[in-house]
Amino acid sequence: MASVHREASRLSLSGLRSDARSEGGESIYKLERRSSIPIPIPGGRAPPAAPPAVPTASPTKPAPPPVNPRPKSTGSPVHHRFLTPAEWARVAHGLGAIRDGETHSVIHPTCWYWAPQGMPDGLYRDVIKQRSKYLLAYSFLATFRWILMILQLIFGAILTALGSVKVKNVGVVITVLAAINTINAGLLALLHNSGLPDRYRLNKVEFIKCEDYLKVHLHPTSCWGSSDVA
Repeated sequence: MASVHREASRLSLSGLRSDARSEGGESIYKLERRSSIPIPIPGGRAPPAAPPAVPTASPTKPAPPPVNPRPKSTGSPVHHRFLTPAEWARVAHGLGAIRDGETHSVIHPTCWYWAPQGMPDGLYRDVIKQRSKYLLAYSFLATFRWILMILQLIFGAILTALGSVKVKNVGVVITVLAAINTINAGLLALLHNSGLPDRYRLNKVEFIKCEDYLKVHLHPTSCWGSSDVA
């Protein structure tokens, strides 16, 4: 009985193999994946089935650390306070802006030609001194430049008039005036290329702003306090 079963299995397998091949000896059906149905083999034992594939978990990336949000401002206003008379007197005296004595009167320039004259040493006097120095330098150079420009016009007119006059030794006069006019033009070019007197004017304006700032804050009722003043 067992021999009959083995013979039938052999015949069925040989029939399948003969049908699955073409005349050229190549297989007609090309299996792209292996079948999971076990095929009985001679001997009565089925081949063991392939174990199911276990899906492997892909490694997950660690989550980025949470970013600390920017601390929110409380929105509380900064409190300022006024200086006491004693504190104001100490600061103003250190700047050299008040007179010695119990009156604590603020010093103002009194000399018209040299403002820091008669003022005590300190920051306020230094600012007044620099402002006065640049004011005088600007006034002198601006006046000097205007004189040179007017002289250049006058010399040009004189040279034009002498060119048509037939006088003995007029050539010497024209040469001398032309030399003076050339020196005049050279001085104007030197002032212009040096940025003068406008440079002194800008310096004077900056020291005037500094002087105004000190005047405003040296007033006894001005607010010198800030957030770091207790």
